Amino acid sequence: MNNLVLQKILHLHQLVETPKSDIDKELDTPKSRALAKLLQVPTYFSTDADGTTLIPNVEMKAMLKSFAQTISQASKFYIDKRNTEFLTDKEFETIESDLKIYAPYRSTFLQVEDDEYVYNILCFDDGDITKDTKEPVLMMTMLAYVKEDDCFVLDINGYSFTFHEGSTYTFWLMDSPMSKFVDTSVDINNRYTNKALNYFVECMSSQWITLMILLQYPQISDSKNVKGRSNLWLDIKSKFTTSVLRAKPNFQHKQLKINMYGNQPAQSNNTNNNIRSIGTAFHSVRKHLRKLHNGKHTFVKAHFRGAKEHGIITKDYEIKT
Repeated sequence: MNNLVLQKILHLHQLVETPKSDIDKELDTPKSRALAKLLQVPTYFSTDADGTTLIPNVEMKAMLKSFAQTISQASKFYIDKRNTEFLTDKEFETIESDLKIYAPYRSTFLQVEDDEYVYNILCFDDGDITKDTKEPVLMMTMLAYVKEDDCFVLDINGYSFTFHEGSTYTFWLMDSPMSKFVDTSVDINNRYTNKALNYFVECMSSQWITLMILLQYPQISDSKNVKGRSNLWLDIKSKFTTSVLRAKPNFQHKQLKINMYGNQPAQSNNTNNNIRSIGTAFHSVRKHLRKLHNGKHTFVKAHFRGAKEHGIITKDYEIKT
């Protein structure tokens, strides 16, 4: 887990200063300047003339603190997608209809890291269902971290999802002190029209679907229970510096690591029935889908094919998820 990013989230609320009077509404302090650099307002939010948020500090501090507390107490998963080879489009289409979208726990925190972003998603399942279709309702909040800019995209609104067959979904924005600043324009079908908002929600849902794939197809990932501090809320004042935050203990969590090649070395003296001995260079074959007699699909384990006299194709993969 990227503990530095997580610790920044847990301590962000400590940077928010609340004015003691109307005279102090425009605060200009080291903390306020640091906070302004850390928080990037998305384009689908209403802002003032210089592009800063209109959300009152009192409400922002309360929402960030509540977000931090709930993350601390949630069960946690970490997926490392840096330099990752994952499913092909065809493979995803094959398993999509069998995929179940759910929350592993009543309160689940998922951190997904790729080369550019760290997606921090909090998901709730309170057992709610839609009145008409009786579909489960999941509530998600995401605070995305942009590595290049060292900042967070400031949207910790709650979004309710119902997932349908084929991982399609319907979502709606929940009421909160922050939701009134979101562009909620809709079309004649009552669908949100702001492209940036829809893209943000799509990013959130796609990261969650990645978790669902890895949990439901364990053949393509290695799981590891990482020991650490228990999921308790400790609101201890701390210096907001990289060295101090990085030194804070990790939380216990489950790490999922994509393993499409079975961690087999690219060169091996072992032979088996899967080796094609004539005409093909010796190479590794990634895990791939096979349809079972009952119509379901499973992933076939990685293996080797070819003969060394025809050459050796070396593939070095350390794909973490």
